[in-house]
Amino acid sequence: MIKLNLRWLIQALSLALSIVCFTIIFDASKALFEAPSLKLVVSLLGWALLFGFSFFVLMFTSYLKQRANFTLRNQIPLFERLVRGLGLEHYKERESVSDAKQKKRARDSAA
Repeated sequence: MIKLNLRWLIQALSLALSIVCFTIIFDASKALFEAPSLKLVVSLLGWALLFGFSFFVLMFTSYLKQRANFTLRNQIPLFERLVRGLGLEHYKERESVSDAKQKKRARDSAA
């Protein structure tokens, strides 16, 4: 059985939103070259901001995964402030192997 977590759901939704936004931006830019208008420019900027946000969420969740698995090479100050602000300093992807073995030993010795 596949164990899903909230980070995977957030990444999937963010990726889908990024793809939709990119498609809309592409279509709006073609329409902007055919018949420029202020409404199209504002719409294009709005979709670009939403695309930027969804891409930022993808980057942050990937950063959070690397941080939790201790595979992070360089810390990014903006993301570290966001981690502290969201209270995710102790976020774990999964239980480490050594922790699982210790818990199993404790259960076995108690039985």
